[in-house]
Amino acid sequence: MVHKDPEGYTSASDSGSEFDDQDNDFGDWRSDDSNPPAPTLALFADAQGERASFKTPLEALADAKKQGCDLVQLVARLQLDTLQVIRLINHIRRNKLSVEQVNGVQAGDVLLSDDAELKPVPGFEDDGLLQLDFDLIAADATGSASGVSKEQERIRELEEQLATARAAFDELRTIHASSMGISGSDLAESSGTRLSADQQSQLATSALKGARTRRGANDAEDDVLYFDSYSTNSIHQTMITDTARTLSYAQFLLSPANAHLLRGKTVMDVGCGTGILSLFAARAGAKHVIAIDASAIVERAQQNVEANGFGHVVKVHRGKLEDLEQELKPWEGKVDVLVSEWMGYFLLYENMLPSVLVARDRYLNAQTGVLAPNRMTMHLAAFSSPALLQTKLRFWDSVHGFDMSAMTTGLLDEAFVDVLDAEEVVSDSCIFADLDLPSLPARQPEPESEFRLTVRKDADEVHGFISWFDTFFFPTARVAAGASTDCPAFTLTEKDVAGIELKKNETTPATQGDSEGQLVTFSTSPYSKETHWQQTLFVLKQPITNVRAGDTISGRIVVRQDQKHSRQLEVDLHYLHTSPSSAATDGKKKVQPMLVQAYMVR
Repeated sequence: MVHKDPEGYTSASDSGSEFDDQDNDFGDWRSDDSNPPAPTLALFADAQGERASFKTPLEALADAKKQGCDLVQLVARLQLDTLQVIRLINHIRRNKLSVEQVNGVQAGDVLLSDDAELKPVPGFEDDGLLQLDFDLIAADATGSASGVSKEQERIRELEEQLATARAAFDELRTIHASSMGISGSDLAESSGTRLSADQQSQLATSALKGARTRRGANDAEDDVLYFDSYSTNSIHQTMITDTARTLSYAQFLLSPANAHLLRGKTVMDVGCGTGILSLFAARAGAKHVIAIDASAIVERAQQNVEANGFGHVVKVHRGKLEDLEQELKPWEGKVDVLVSEWMGYFLLYENMLPSVLVARDRYLNAQTGVLAPNRMTMHLAAFSSPALLQTKLRFWDSVHGFDMSAMTTGLLDEAFVDVLDAEEVVSDSCIFADLDLPSLPARQPEPESEFRLTVRKDADEVHGFISWFDTFFFPTARVAAGASTDCPAFTLTEKDVAGIELKKNETTPATQGDSEGQLVTFSTSPYSKETHWQQTLFVLKQPITNVRAGDTISGRIVVRQDQKHSRQLEVDLHYLHTSPSSAATDGKKKVQPMLVQAYMVR
């Protein structure tokens, strides 16, 4: 899933270049240094209560060490994982701990498992210390076993990152040039010579129109942009710190009741990212774990696997699953559990599910193999939120006395990704898509369904529709016919997940799992714990007015894969508000037009 900014307007697939200067060409592209990283404040205040400011978080660490607290050594001694490091740093910031207090922290302290400490500390939301890879810093400090200095190791790492960036850049250049009829020789010459004025004009026009004006579904550029969006640490930290997401996967993989599914078995992790799910599977006693990702993050995943002593269990493969057929041929039909966190905003955004379904058909044991998760339901309800409209739209009516309402042009053609309070939902909900993953065709689902919502409370205006999805991990190869769609609010904590407290290559006890197994679920609804997926909001250009309890809002929702951006979605919402009080008094049926609004999910 691609991370959006706090306003929810941007996605990886919208991050194409934009030309506003005719002097720009591909040969001149450089990184933007206009937004340097924010400074990092010292971990400890001085005698006057002031905190020094440092250009980098590493300088802040060095300052803390000078004051008597070697945070890197402390993290290594206590063997803290990523979540525990975040909790520790936030706890230090929030409670203004002294050097002595920090040095006295023990592995069993409550603060290291308290999810309240994952909440950002006011004033430190972009704390540079939270972005550091402490394992890598510790390795740099000690040097590698081969005697390579930390400077040499860092140079090697930067060279690898540069090579990856250049390869992606060259591929993008080729795609852009070929779409405009620029030959390979012209392109090669442009590396050292400016493009012609005509070529520059073509490039600028193309960029301003946007890549969606000329892309076909599933082309290479969509893939490059998509996988590149998962190459940074921040998006993975966002996902791992989503406890509803991570603890649900951990509960399914580590539960003693599901031990019979994992212990001694073969597991495939499609879109492995940092490798966290692969490591959970290895901790559960899997014999083989095949971890796959097309993003550059797999280099870190491999390091994570080795650092935790599971290199003999987890094998990391880089590439798009569909392109690894020969490399993965030995595993055809032999995978016992296929795990993947493929879900995007509005569930289907990103179009990753087809890759999981291809893996299902090629590698999962056809009779006994289990998909995790294996059932998804998509929900729709009506909402009323004046606060949302104020934030997204009416804000622009008067900005320091200026009318900037032009900024809202086209805004409601796109769905918002945001969070609503349960009180803002004014109707019951309906399931408009029930996806049984073991039986789905290996292509992007395109749900289309009638819906009928009953209004539960009066509202002067209904501002739109809210959608969320529920996730089910059935411990069986097939989802039983008639299985309940109930998905209770998420309540898991780390203490509820057996084995999550283990360290590195420790594995769960070899207990005999319950043959029935344990069902695990989580929801992204406004009635459950907030997740990084939030909810998807379809705001109406004209609100439905004078809505009363007992009224109905009925219609049809149509979801289609965008034919120009393969990882985006088009959604059409047809709707009609009917009220018992609006019926004709003469007994004749009143004819009302059904309205429709089209949206993009991107």
